Amino acid sequence: MAADRAARRVTLTAESVPTSAPTGTMADVAAFTARDRPPLVGREDELRLLLDAVTAAGEGRPAAVLLGGDAGVGKTRLLAQVVEDAPRPLLVVRGGCVDLGEVGLPYLPFVEALTDLVRAVPTVADLPGLGPLLAGGTAVNDEVRRLQLFEAVAGALRLAAEQAPVLLVLEDLHWADASSRELLRFLLSRLRDERVAVLASYRADDLHRRHPLVPLVAELSRLGGVEHLMLQPLGDDAVGRHVRAIGALPDDLVSLVVDRAEGNAYFAEELAQAALETGRRDLPTRLTDVLLARLSRLSEAALAVVRVAAVAGRRVDHELLAAACTQTGLALDEALREAVSAHVLEVGDGGAAGAYSFRHALLQETVYDDLLPGERVRLHGLLAAVLEGGSPGELAMHRERSGDRGGALAAYLEAGDAAMAAGAPHEALAYRERALDLLAAGAGPDLSVQDRVDLLRGTAKAAKLAGDWSRALAHARAHVDVAQQLDERGLASAQQLLVSHLLDADREDDAVHVATEARALARKTGDAGLVAGAESLYARAVWSDLDRDDDVREAAEAAYEAALASGLTEVQSEALTTLGGLAEAAGDRDTALVRYRQARDVAVEGGHLMEELRARYNVAANAFYAADLPTALRDAEEGVLRALDLGLGWTPYGYSLRMLRVVVRYVSGDFRGSSDAATSCLTGAVDLARESLLGVGLYTAVARGDERAVAHALRLTELPGLDAITLLVAAGTGSDGLRMAGEPERAVAVAEDGARRLAQTWGEWSLGGIWLAALGIAALADIAVAARDRHDRATAEAAVARAERWEQVAQETARRGRPRGGALGPEGRAWLLRATAELTRAQGAPDPALWRSVVAEFDYGYPYEVARSRLRLAEALLALGERTDAAQELRAAHETAAQLPAEPLMAEVVALARRGRIDLPGVRRAGGPGALTPREVEVLRLVATGLTNRQVGAQLFMSEKTASVHVSRILTKLNASGRAEAAARAAQLGLL
Repeated sequence: MAADRAARRVTLTAESVPTSAPTGTMADVAAFTARDRPPLVGREDELRLLLDAVTAAGEGRPAAVLLGGDAGVGKTRLLAQVVEDAPRPLLVVRGGCVDLGEVGLPYLPFVEALTDLVRAVPTVADLPGLGPLLAGGTAVNDEVRRLQLFEAVAGALRLAAEQAPVLLVLEDLHWADASSRELLRFLLSRLRDERVAVLASYRADDLHRRHPLVPLVAELSRLGGVEHLMLQPLGDDAVGRHVRAIGALPDDLVSLVVDRAEGNAYFAEELAQAALETGRRDLPTRLTDVLLARLSRLSEAALAVVRVAAVAGRRVDHELLAAACTQTGLALDEALREAVSAHVLEVGDGGAAGAYSFRHALLQETVYDDLLPGERVRLHGLLAAVLEGGSPGELAMHRERSGDRGGALAAYLEAGDAAMAAGAPHEALAYRERALDLLAAGAGPDLSVQDRVDLLRGTAKAAKLAGDWSRALAHARAHVDVAQQLDERGLASAQQLLVSHLLDADREDDAVHVATEARALARKTGDAGLVAGAESLYARAVWSDLDRDDDVREAAEAAYEAALASGLTEVQSEALTTLGGLAEAAGDRDTALVRYRQARDVAVEGGHLMEELRARYNVAANAFYAADLPTALRDAEEGVLRALDLGLGWTPYGYSLRMLRVVVRYVSGDFRGSSDAATSCLTGAVDLARESLLGVGLYTAVARGDERAVAHALRLTELPGLDAITLLVAAGTGSDGLRMAGEPERAVAVAEDGARRLAQTWGEWSLGGIWLAALGIAALADIAVAARDRHDRATAEAAVARAERWEQVAQETARRGRPRGGALGPEGRAWLLRATAELTRAQGAPDPALWRSVVAEFDYGYPYEVARSRLRLAEALLALGERTDAAQELRAAHETAAQLPAEPLMAEVVALARRGRIDLPGVRRAGGPGALTPREVEVLRLVATGLTNRQVGAQLFMSEKTASVHVSRILTKLNASGRAEAAARAAQLGLL
């Protein structure tokens, strides 16, 4: 029976796991369900796919399906049928998300699912780490807690699956909190051979472009074993069968319902039910009218109970509803029987006494929206009173919506602490910021100075863990402002926190200023721990000043010794990483690597995850800048996986590791892997951080010839608040893409603007300027070459002069910038040589020897730039008549371009080969009509663009006299009176 199915959420088999029906009112009300749901129609293929996933899980092949569709299209009905038809034995556990506005309840769907799981498999409750979800456990370390919790949930599913296959059903993911989304990603990415199936639904019409679920769905859909199923509207025939199964309606009314429902199963049910109950043929157009009409037929008592339930949300526990109704004197039993019989509420499982849910989310929304403002305030206040001592997040929401801002403030503070304890920084940030808003509005009794300092410190930490560095910095600044009212120790601690956030945000000038003040104040207090932390942060901040290495070393060594004596492992790790950076800057990479690894191990032992990720990043970067790409990739991959497992993928060094992974794969020639790394795991990020990670993927996008890449790069350069690394990548790739697209003037402008802005952020001699210089000079060389072909001497000379000045800046940057390792590594040397080689091209002085040096420098494992340099080498060789060597270089470049693949490079290689009359494997020479030879077709194309014989000769590496001979032959063969007529004939023949 439908009532029995609604009440049974955890089932193994009827024989092996007895299910106890809810007692008291729940069982009585369930008996009043008037009819079963109509049979499922029009979903045979979708049902088969979902059942196949459950069957596969039962055979040890875990599977997941993300089920999307518009409201009312039948997602919940389909999932109910899957649960009904799935092969037994099967353990079904369910969780749902609720709409609580901008601030959600962390892990709510998993709390519900685990409650089911514990009821069926009690030993699950003994797993360490589940405390925050089962009983509000206390966190030992906020960062470690998240990984422990995630692993515990995965372990709970594995343990339960040893008894029977597990089906985890999660509904309404469009309302999921950030922590639940990250936990879902963790679980699905870890499925290997567990007997677990996951079916998760979401409302597609609620997803806007920036909805946080959008990137998660895209990411999860790429995982093995995960299917993405969009539930489309039913066809008219299926809707007709669905309507007839509901009740006997005349054909004209069935047709009317089919037209009005537009494929939506729930709309069809409501319209059909309205027709059955009223017999009217003039069905209302708006579904809201239908829903309100259904509600209007309830008695006042039943409607009052339904209104309380609507304020509680889509689903409400029986105990909560009963307590609220008792306070208002409502007769609950009869009212509930009526609401269930009228198909407004449905009986479900919940706590000890069960729960109710609205038959559809739209029905709950309709009831809530129909309340008068005063009714909403009163009912929220009623639920807040009943919820005292319950979930602080839910309590805060009800208190605030009831107008109790002081009570809401206290609840938000408690909710923020609970969220951090549960490893949910996104929700902790939202709760704490809401508390700060209420404080600013004068809600409730004012907090003490120390309490405000603690609140701001915790809010900054939550923002940092959530990956929102700009908000973390803002809260850290406010933290210092309030801490001015504390003693010197409190202020010194606040200043150190601010330095840390300034460094995370690349605000190095500000960081040096504050770190200097913090150091002096810490020394004044005489507190050994504060002094050690201040010295370490001072060393990190001053590190950016190239002339103060001695200061950096002195401070870092003092910090390390003090921290070692005091047992401060976090400061030890931080100081060791800084000392490693000094060793690397001096060219001692081996010592640097030892220090970085020591820092990592100390951080791991002490549980200091931020410092662990910083050390891991430096270990990987050390290998990358030493041109050990396989080691760099291995270390970066390990660091990224660690950061993602901890839920710290958007913290400063978790994010830096992810960017490094993208770059290493690109440089190694793994274009697909680089693109995948840039677009994976985007859930949980603020918009700017997500844009930045996608921006690093522009290296590959531009090289591949993605038609959207240049526009993406140029858009990124205009974003306010962009970090320096992403700005560098966007400017460089945008300039490079514009040059390859034949827009060298714009390419130069973009590179120049990028270099200017980079100098403002990282200083005048930032080494990234060498790369931008090489790209800008290449574009200037294109301008100069084209100008000389047009005999535009002034333009050519101006371009050369600009290129010469830029090349001098690049050389000075190499001398004065701070390279990792004390000297330019292979990549830095290669780009510096490229800048000089491009200058010779601009000057019209081809130098094959110089281009061979460029090829050799890039040949440390950077295939794309090796191939691009070989293209220029071949061009220089052709200009000097060395065709055999040029052909060899072009064929090598062509092979690499095909393997990567790199379409723009391929086009340039083929074009040069045709101009130089060089055959490439698999590439046909330019063909022509009639008696025209391939060479004559090439000449005709150039003549048709208006080039003179001399310019044609320069383009095709032939003398002016030879070009003239070709032109004469073409005119004869085409029976053309002159060059203009020949151009017209070329257009007619489709050669242009």
